[in-house]
Amino acid sequence: TQSATGRATVSQGQSFRKKTTVTNNAALAYKFKGRLWEAEAGVNWSKSKGSYPLKNFESLNTSLVNPDLANSTAVTTRFESAGSPFPAPDQITVTGTAGTPIDPFLASSYRVNSARIRPVEGTDSFRGVNVKARRFLDFLPFYNAIKVGGEIRTQVRDVKAWQQDFNFNGINGSTNAAPFLDTSYAGEDNGFGFSGIQWISPYEAWEAYQADPSLFTSNAGQVLSARKFYLQNSQRIQETVTAAFIQHEIKLMDNRLNIVYGVRYEKTEDKGEGLKTSLPPQPTPPATDPVDTLEEVEQYWFERGSRVTKDYDGFYPSINANFTLTEDTIIRAGFAKTFGRPNFSNIIPLNRGNDTALDVNDGIGNINEYTVIVRNTSLKPYDADNYDLTIEHYLPKAGLVSVRGFLKDIVNFTYSATRPITAQDFVDYQIEGVDQSVLLANNGQLQSTFNSAEAARLTGIELTYRIAELPYIPTSFGRFGFFASYTNQHASGAGADNFTNFAPRLINARLNYNKAKFSAPIAWNYTPLR
Repeated sequence: TQSATGRATVSQGQSFRKKTTVTNNAALAYKFKGRLWEAEAGVNWSKSKGSYPLKNFESLNTSLVNPDLANSTAVTTRFESAGSPFPAPDQITVTGTAGTPIDPFLASSYRVNSARIRPVEGTDSFRGVNVKARRFLDFLPFYNAIKVGGEIRTQVRDVKAWQQDFNFNGINGSTNAAPFLDTSYAGEDNGFGFSGIQWISPYEAWEAYQADPSLFTSNAGQVLSARKFYLQNSQRIQETVTAAFIQHEIKLMDNRLNIVYGVRYEKTEDKGEGLKTSLPPQPTPPATDPVDTLEEVEQYWFERGSRVTKDYDGFYPSINANFTLTEDTIIRAGFAKTFGRPNFSNIIPLNRGNDTALDVNDGIGNINEYTVIVRNTSLKPYDADNYDLTIEHYLPKAGLVSVRGFLKDIVNFTYSATRPITAQDFVDYQIEGVDQSVLLANNGQLQSTFNSAEAARLTGIELTYRIAELPYIPTSFGRFGFFASYTNQHASGAGADNFTNFAPRLINARLNYNKAKFSAPIAWNYTPLR
């Protein structure tokens, strides 16, 4: 395979980031077990602080230089393969536009264009208290117990991230990459089937920059982009969950039939803080990048200026039963009402708008003409009624064969869409910084994530086979275990067209080999394209 003459470019790619994480935690637990009463209580606290500290360049942008044409990186490449087992060609040939050979494995064949920093600071803290109690009802002739409990837990996540690019000005007028040769990987197997590759080190470049800051500098556009990136990625969220439950357990028919049923109440309270943006008054025709100076960023972008508070609650009943049909066969059936919380990214507010006739870039990304992009902080959790029926048959050698059927009725599930904007949207989503009348008059669009007004039903069947030790294999060869599962599921109902976050078929298989202190698994899975 060969490129057209002078139509190829070659670069080295790398990403180096040091990560530090410190976690502190404390927990206190109490347990009591008596003849009729059992009780548990606990408090816990933890805080993790992680960062990618600013101690080196995260990456360098490099280009192979064409020796036949000044200031050119356009070269000719050829790849040849003779059946090598490596996922790469056996030979790479690079020449300049006049045919001069270039060694792509030498650092001196490259120039450094720019460097990037990408530090991150974040904390995640958790605190909670929980209590549970069980009372055995011994006055009945069968196992009978009531269990109650509750908990309060809070999570706070605070993240700030930076990204800035620097242009390389050269050392004594030269932008050659040779001074930044990475000696730590010299002679190491690179895994590509080639030897003698000279890698270019962001660490060496960082040390040179610390000694002489004039080597790498940012222009006004890069400083502006860095400020926008930081403001977009300064976010905080706090989530508090308060829950309580009551549960009844009974065992009948000489403990062959076990039934557990109850109800759980749960309330979630969220507080999110994120970037608030608006657009300055636009000229005619409108600017393609209306916020293009640091002064305008400070005037129209506000760090954590959008604040949202929301809460939701509900009661979630469930019942589960299992019946021992024979010594090796168990039938399980259950119902549970469950819910799923919106992702944190949909809780932290961010509204972006464009009320002009041209596509614009607000520093975060492109916004189509007459379009508003919002994170829907008013998303509700989805609710699901789940029904399950399973038959399990246990085999020798810790084997299991099971068949499971399930049905899930799901409401309020989320989906992403773009639809015409309405006057009520400006109230519901607190849209600011754009001209409402202009958007409504020009078929303005709202791009967001929404709760489905129509329900969907997911039905399916799952087959499972598992055995810890395959039979008929001499133990001198070691032990082979095997697992396989097949799932087939189908969505129906009025909301099925928007309910797409599932795979209609799933197949998983795994073979485990164990002998003495050696083990080796081989796994395979199949998920169709969606």
